[in-house]
Amino acid sequence: MVQALGTDVDLVRTGVFGFGCAMAALGGVLAAPLVTAFLGMGTTVVIDAFVIVIIGGMGSFLGSLIGSILVAFVQVLGAYYFQDLALAFMYFPDADRFW
Repeated sequence: MVQALGTDVDLVRTGVFGFGCAMAALGGVLAAPLVTAFLGMGTTVVIDAFVIVIIGGMGSFLGSLIGSILVAFVQVLGAYYFQDLALAFMYFPDADRFW
C-alpha cells in the first residue's frame, strides 16, 4: 500500500534492518563491561526467546509482549526470593494442563 504511494519499500526495509543491527551493536558495547564474554552466552537468550514465543504464540506481537513481561517477572521474582531455583521457575509446567 505504501509502495503505491511512492515509498521505496526495499529502502525502508534495509534502513530498519540496519537500525536494528546498530541498536544490537550498541547494546553489546554497553553490556561488554558488565558481562564477561564466553562462547555460549547467546544460548540463554535463545532459550528465553523460545519460551516467550511459546507463551505468547507465534506471530502475535501482543502475546509476545505479554509473554516477555511474564518471563521477566518470574525471573526477577525467582532471583529475588529463591536464588537457587530462579532458573527453574520459568520452566515449571502450567498446572491447568494437568488437572
